[in-house]
Amino acid sequence: MEREGQANCLEFLFSLAYKTRTGNKGGASAFIPHMDRNRPILHKRNQQVQEMNTLEMTDSRNDRNFRIDPSWLTLATLLLFLMIFAACGQDSGPAAKQVTAEAEHITLESETLAPDFTLPDLNGTQVSLSHYKGKVVLLNFWATWCPPCRLEMPTMEEAYRNYKTKGFEVVAVSVDAGPKSAIQHFLQELDLSFQVLRDPHMETLRTFRSSALPTTVVIDRRGIIRWRELGYRDWTDPESTKLIKDLLGERAS
Repeated sequence: MEREGQANCLEFLFSLAYKTRTGNKGGASAFIPHMDRNRPILHKRNQQVQEMNTLEMTDSRNDRNFRIDPSWLTLATLLLFLMIFAACGQDSGPAAKQVTAEAEHITLESETLAPDFTLPDLNGTQVSLSHYKGKVVLLNFWATWCPPCRLEMPTMEEAYRNYKTKGFEVVAVSVDAGPKSAIQHFLQELDLSFQVLRDPHMETLRTFRSSALPTTVVIDRRGIIRWRELGYRDWTDPESTKLIKDLLGERAS
């Protein structure tokens, strides 16, 4: 009697485990063959465990199911989470659909005059690029939800504070489509003091032939684009510092 009770218990546990693993909605008889109560069932264990851990596929005219080892599902779920996390933190709206750019310096083959534009600042005052004629301007397109933008902003602020008395200006154009309070909070959080304008429809960004963030162009005193960068850049590194100093040393005419 004790042996028969153990057999019944073990049969039930295997049945329940198999049903949970496969999602079978039938009873134990739907997936466990009939077993002689008077025969030991331990020799069946390896076969049942193997069945529970292998890929199963059932195919019929009305139903097609793929049952996969949960360890593979766990891996797939992790990969999916990482893909979603890469896009997280982005606001809704047209600007949020832009892909942040990897760092890439664009070599300029010829001198190009920076197109003039007029955009509102956070107070609604209209500001034109031509207002900065005769100065070296670092023009940056960014968004609050853009991680590389957040990373490079402090380096832009440091460069601005170091050279603003020598004729260096930073004009940061936000493409955020949300309320200006989000931009103001961002500026306060990073302690940024340079000029910020708004371009929520990204019209000015497209004028500079880009749709990636961040995009930065450096304009000399004559209004000529001398440097174009896609993606993050440390504007205090030796190369950037040399670029700024060299341009500040040039004459406006």
